[in-house]
Amino acid sequence: SERPRVDAVSPIRDEGFASPVASVSAILNQPIEPSSVADRFSLFDKNKTKVPGRVVVSGKTVGFYPHKPLTREERYEAVIVQGVASIEGPNGMEADHVWSFGVAAAPAIISTSPADGEQDVSQEHYIEVEFKTPMDEESFQNNVFISPAPERKPSLNFSYHNRNTLTIGTYLGRSTEYTVTIGQHAKDQYGIPLGKP
Repeated sequence: SERPRVDAVSPIRDEGFASPVASVSAILNQPIEPSSVADRFSLFDKNKTKVPGRVVVSGKTVGFYPHKPLTREERYEAVIVQGVASIEGPNGMEADHVWSFGVAAAPAIISTSPADGEQDVSQEHYIEVEFKTPMDEESFQNNVFISPAPERKPSLNFSYHNRNTLTIGTYLGRSTEYTVTIGQHAKDQYGIPLGKP
């Protein structure tokens, strides 16, 4: 019969913004015998130290649940060792399945356009704020403040593609100094507020 093999993993291979609190999991091509994988699924930190956790099997899905949240901005390597068997029979996985990923950084602002303190700005219609990690777009509502208030209410759009950038669409009058504040309650995609270390 067909041997077990890994069809999909989470976080995906080379993911750069993985959750610090979610499980690390794999979906195989057939239901797995729990006793065959308990000591064959491991997670290692950047120092090749095994991360303490437990393995849970549900049908074709095998999950590794770390005992503590993973470290922000650290890379991890997940390993499922050959020999994992299905409930159909003893013929196990023929080869190890290994993948690595990075955990998202804590939320922080990297840069702004216009830059802090910039004078004689020609752009009047939008402001960009780049973040270190993907943010929860809805959390910016009532957490973005411009002083003095522009004539029209700013529009907020967060882009996850390439750069994690909040675009604040508005009209900024000439010869006026504006202060833009992102409130501490704006959160990253995992619910951690910007104001938290």
